[in-house]
Amino acid sequence: MKIIAVMLYSGVGSNSYENTMMVRCLDSLQGFIDGCIVLDTGGTEFIKDLQKKYKFHLYHSPWTGHFAKHRNEALEYAKAEYPEEDLMWLIIDPDESLVEPEVGFEEAKNRLAKTSSLATGLAVLVHEVNPDGERTASWRGIRFFKKASNLRYKNIIHNKPVIDGNAAMTNVEINHYGYSYQEDKKQEKWERTNKNLKELIGEDSRDHRTCYYLSQNSASLRRYEEAIFWGIRAIQYFPYPDDPTKLNFYGGIYYTLGMTYARIGNAEESYRWLHHGLSLFPDDLDLNFAMALVGIRALRKDLFMPHAEKYLELLDDCRKPAQPKTFASAINQEDYLERNIHHITEEAEREIRHCMEHWDELEEEAA
Repeated sequence: MKIIAVMLYSGVGSNSYENTMMVRCLDSLQGFIDGCIVLDTGGTEFIKDLQKKYKFHLYHSPWTGHFAKHRNEALEYAKAEYPEEDLMWLIIDPDESLVEPEVGFEEAKNRLAKTSSLATGLAVLVHEVNPDGERTASWRGIRFFKKASNLRYKNIIHNKPVIDGNAAMTNVEINHYGYSYQEDKKQEKWERTNKNLKELIGEDSRDHRTCYYLSQNSASLRRYEEAIFWGIRAIQYFPYPDDPTKLNFYGGIYYTLGMTYARIGNAEESYRWLHHGLSLFPDDLDLNFAMALVGIRALRKDLFMPHAEKYLELLDDCRKPAQPKTFASAINQEDYLERNIHHITEEAEREIRHCMEHWDELEEEAA
């Protein structure tokens, strides 16, 4: 079985920064992939220098602002270059890098090959990594695809892969560095994302996923009233109102609403949304962390301690990828975008542990 990487290169933002990430990405793939397709949508001459070194197939297409269109375009080039049936596509971006599994690349490929009868799409665990090399968030996404999956992408932004067949989870990991920009670059990226999401909501005003992402992105831009507006709409348009657990990542909307209300000083609404979220998702790490913060601010030990303890209990599991012997376990495709987990950092852990150890001092200071 061959593994062929397929990626988009844009040159958007600071070229020197993106080029550095592109080199890191390509280096991480060596010894694992059997070929690579790069679609350049507006980069620099630097990409041609990289092609000479890494020997990938390079194509060019003017940027249209529609990520799914270019993803599908790159896949068409890949199919033409690699007509074999016994292969998998690996979708990866220049601001990411593949983490070599503990078993090594060769054994990882062997195990991936064995999953071919179980699923046409395979998910990985993606970690957001900050400039200090610390993982600050994690989520799942389907990144490996058999040809039989008939892979195609939809959505202007936050592309969603659509496949024929089943999906499964692997213990492959990818590090993502895309939000490690300087603050002004992060702001630019959030603004671009917000613009694209507004275009998408214009196409379907009742799309709950787009509302969900608009809420998260608005919170990142500190547009708190907007974040609340879109978060509540996401819940209103949720397709399974009687069972929100059908989309496990939906715990994130309760976290966003709870934290946003806290930032505008509405403690009552903050508590209400977090409490509701925890009633649905009691093992959500971020919701437990946020409710522990509410307990700190209210100086309520009875509220803080249970959620602080639950947070620490969940922390190790969130930091480690699953290790199934078969390298795959079934997942619900509708839930493939499991929500970001934010509070897995050592800083967040230190904050909770400090408050647990010094609770009496906090009460004395408040008195």
